[in-house]
Amino acid sequence: MLSRKDNSFIKSVNLSILQTDGCEVVTVALNEQFPYGLFVAMNDEKNFYFYDLSRLGLK
Repeated sequence: MLSRKDNSFIKSVNLSILQTDGCEVVTVALNEQFPYGLFVAMNDEKNFYFYDLSRLGLK
């Protein structure tokens, strides 16, 4: 993960994918399942993986 302010390294996280074709993050509460935001990654096979930001240590 990189900082949006200055692109500095924040931390690395282990995900269920080896390569990604893209990813996005939302930092506002969406619902009870994602109260601190959402990180979405898509692998090369076009499968989407959804992560609660608090479970990645990013709340």
